[in-house]
Amino acid sequence: MSDLTDLFTDIADAIRSKKGTQELINAEDFPDEIEEMQTGELTSEEYDEAIDDVDDILENTVVPSDTISITQNGLCNVASYANANVNVVSDMNAKIETLITGSGTTWAHSFITELPELNFENFRGSTNGFFQNYNKLKTIKIKNTEHVGSIQSWFRSCTTLENVIGLNCSGIANNQGFQSVFVSCPSLTDDFLKTIPDFCVQATNYNGTKTLAYMGLTSTQAAVCTQGSNWSACEAAGWTTGY
Repeated sequence: MSDLTDLFTDIADAIRSKKGTQELINAEDFPDEIEEMQTGELTSEEYDEAIDDVDDILENTVVPSDTISITQNGLCNVASYANANVNVVSDMNAKIETLITGSGTTWAHSFITELPELNFENFRGSTNGFFQNYNKLKTIKIKNTEHVGSIQSWFRSCTTLENVIGLNCSGIANNQGFQSVFVSCPSLTDDFLKTIPDFCVQATNYNGTKTLAYMGLTSTQAAVCTQGSNWSACEAAGWTTGY
C-alpha cells in the first residue's frame, strides 16, 4: 500500500511542480489535471519573462552596419561593421630586396626556389650581385629596371637559372654595368641567350667593355647569342663575343 501511496504522491508532486502550485490534488483528479497541463506552450508569465529576456539581449546587442576600410596589416575589430573593405598595400618588394641584398642573408640562397615579380620602379643607382648565388631559381621576373645603372654580377652563380623576364637595360651607364652578369649560369636557355643582344642595344649610354665574355657568358653561350635577331644591331653598337 505504501508503494502505491508513494507513486500517487510522486505524480501529484510532478503536477504541482508543472503548475507551480502547492495545492492538494486528489488521485481521481489526476487525468483532468494532466489534460489541462500545457505542453509545448508558455504560460502568460513565462511568455512575459521570455520577452523581457529578448528585450535585454537586443538592448545590449550591436547590429553590424556600415563598412570599415582596412589599409594596414594587424589586428582589427570588425564586429560592429556589416562589411570590411581590405586594401593592404604589400611591401613585399622591399622585404625581398632586404632579404636578397642585406648582410647575413646568404642562408636564403640554398632554399628559395621562386620569387614574385619584383618591381624596380622606385629603384635608382646600382646594386651589385642582386640575385647572386640564388642557385635554386629557374626563372626571375622583374620589371621597371630602366633606371638601374648597373647589373654587375646580378645573376652570378645562379646555376639553375634558365630565364630572366622583364629585364630592361636602357639605364645602364656605369662602366662596370655589365661585368660578370651571367658568370656561372650554365642553365640559361637558348631562347633567352638569343635575347641578350637586345639588352646590349638598349644600353645606349654604356661605354664600358662591350663583349659577351665580359658579361660572363661562355664561348658556347656567346655563339648562341649571335643567333639572336638583334645581333647585327648589337655589333653596330660596338659589341663582340670577345672570343
